[in-house]
Amino acid sequence: MDEEIAWAVDRARFQQQTPVQVQIMNPRRNARGTITTITHQHATTELALLYRDISIKAARSVETGIIEVQQNVLRERQKILTIPLLRYTSKGTEGLQKI
Repeated sequence: MDEEIAWAVDRARFQQQTPVQVQIMNPRRNARGTITTITHQHATTELALLYRDISIKAARSVETGIIEVQQNVLRERQKILTIPLLRYTSKGTEGLQKI
């Protein structure tokens, strides 16, 4: 049923010609009954919430108990790079000045 809700929301957004990257994925229902999803990697939750009314109407067409659509966690993509410490501490590397 949760996937049907995600499909209904994505179909409604497509029909309203929202940006392609505004889609939801991986719907899951937790123990309290809350359905959680994630947005596409090229979209933010804020962008998805611009189409909140479309989402609620589509979700309620599948399950009438839907109350609200809201942002749960604010996350930004992070990239963590590792650099060997030896590169900056070995003999002749000028230590941390090189950074």
